[in-house]
Amino acid sequence: MLTERNVKGDYILSSSSKDAEEFDPGDLIVSSVGAGGGYGEVLDRDPELVLQDLEDGLITKDIAEGIYCVVIDPDTKLVDEAATKVRKDSVRQERLKNGQTFDKFIVDWMKQKPDEHILEHYGNWPEPHLPQYNKPFWGFYD
Repeated sequence: MLTERNVKGDYILSSSSKDAEEFDPGDLIVSSVGAGGGYGEVLDRDPELVLQDLEDGLITKDIAEGIYCVVIDPDTKLVDEAATKVRKDSVRQERLKNGQTFDKFIVDWMKQKPDEHILEHYGNWPEPHLPQYNKPFWGFYD
């Protein structure tokens, strides 16, 4: 709809995080938001399924290699299984080296409160809609 513009009218693109605005009767509003990050460990995804996603145009080569750590042979355009295993093992080891417990993470995370001049546009910290709420991650951690 946006690219073909087969509905007559003004097309206004804006951020979903801006202040509310009024609309008139007959206005057509389309809201588009990004999807969630998915479920599960990306390193455990079957490399052949990652390759299929790439061939189907669902992801780019950069995503296949950078996120899923699947190495695609440039000549055959197939998964290089040996190189993929090495890459995934390397990334797992790096994660283990840099990992920390949630208790340590949350202490550091809560120190990252934005400055007040930023919060006037965002809302409250850490939950933007509830001024009385002061728990991180909306109650998942007490």
